[in-house]
Amino acid sequence: MDKQKILIEAQKIAAKYSFWMVSGNIAHLYGIVYETPEKKYELEIKFDDHFPNSPPNLVYHDEIKELLGSFKLKTISSWSPESAVVDLINELSTIIQKTLQTSNQESESKNEILEEEYVTPDLNAFPPDFEVEKFTSSTFSNNDFLFTKQQEENSLINEKLAFTENSKTESQPPYQDQFFEEFDSINVDISTELGLIQQEYAYDQRSQMGGDINIYVTITLTKTFIIPINFTNYPERPTISFPEEITNILGDPYKTLNTLNSWSSKKPLHIIDILHEFEKKLYFIKDIEIESKKISGEYQCEQTLETITKLKVHLLTYGFKDYIMEIDLENYPNPPIINL
Repeated sequence: MDKQKILIEAQKIAAKYSFWMVSGNIAHLYGIVYETPEKKYELEIKFDDHFPNSPPNLVYHDEIKELLGSFKLKTISSWSPESAVVDLINELSTIIQKTLQTSNQESESKNEILEEEYVTPDLNAFPPDFEVEKFTSSTFSNNDFLFTKQQEENSLINEKLAFTENSKTESQPPYQDQFFEEFDSINVDISTELGLIQQEYAYDQRSQMGGDINIYVTITLTKTFIIPINFTNYPERPTISFPEEITNILGDPYKTLNTLNSWSSKKPLHIIDILHEFEKKLYFIKDIEIESKKISGEYQCEQTLETITKLKVHLLTYGFKDYIMEIDLENYPNPPIINL
């Protein structure tokens, strides 16, 4: 299972659809493919050990099964290791929308047919006993006429009031399920921070607390860091668990990142400001990655487990003797540190 590939696919999906990890497992995603005011069409995606050579397993929820019945996606039939999982979801979403549109058109056609078949009754078909003689003198007195007129006016007023009340009722927007029902108790500050983060980064919840999340920070196509962060007590300074790989590069981020080092609960920055500085500090990784590829293009080498800036380069002599040279690119573009 290529977890790095899965992570990239998950980020592409999260950029377009509402999808989450199930129990913190990046290989098991759950989300909404399409949504109407009445229904949500939900899907689960499960990646196995054969991905990306074979497509992920799609688990359709009941709403999709009831609407589409038995079907097969063309994207699955033509799957290749270069295929994108988000294309599967795009195709499924399109099929759902077209099916719903066709269903609505058929319903409207049936209503039109019923209206055409309706026959207006013949009002002259009553028995003679119910016929009224023409030019019959009125038996109503003036008082009766005035009373009847007053009744009509009252009736019109009542109808107007009823219409106004109905209009008010109809103008009120229907109740909609909240997107984050489980976070109804989140205060405005945390909701604002989550909104700012969601605009730029993929993240998923770690617990029922709204400010306890994992954030995915992508530096290069092959390097993404998962940063656990808890800002439930905002505007107090957030608690961030940096991976060891990051601390090897930056040292203690609480000291090396100005946003964390000078944090003030009276004048707090946004959580996204920390992420921006963190990204800026790691931009040099792109340059190091380019240099590493140049070296690996001519020599056999591998990264050390300590940090991504260190490489072990194998130098093979004409006598087939293998010498290992350790190169540290941490100071790039300054000269590297070389250990023989």
